Amino acid sequence: MKGKKILIIPLVLLVSIGIFYLIKPTKLPIPTKIIIYNEGGQKELDKTNDNFQKIINLTNKRFHKQLYVAQDIVDDNSISNFHKDGLGIEFLYSESHTFTGEIPFTYDKLYFQLTSNKYGNGQGSTVYTFQHGNQGHYLEYSRGELGYSKELVDLVNKIK
Repeated sequence: MKGKKILIIPLVLLVSIGIFYLIKPTKLPIPTKIIIYNEGGQKELDKTNDNFQKIINLTNKRFHKQLYVAQDIVDDNSISNFHKDGLGIEFLYSESHTFTGEIPFTYDKLYFQLTSNKYGNGQGSTVYTFQHGNQGHYLEYSRGELGYSKELVDLVNKIK
């Protein structure tokens, strides 16, 4: 019986470590700047803003599940429409980065819709996805599913 306990403890530890690595949270690189969009208006934040890192941290916490590719097509016009529809944030980078995972992609900007007047904030709306762009343009498809963060919405609403 004692030998079985000795064997089970390392096995449980090994499984726990494996699960930790499988659900390892996403950590986005620090953007050069963040733009807040509020129904067509915008405000730019740089790294000197007290809330800059808080926005990044709260956005990282939204990545809680394995990502999927949405059945939509995204381009610059789509993003322009999102800017006018509620509250959103855009992370802009001075260089390209690669998002790793099952479906990797390269990006130099990311857009996150936080609230949507047109589609609502319920499951299946743009609030639960994000869009990526490269070489100055948005392209391909939305990615999801992100968690909803009331804390992030409240913070960005205070800043806007």
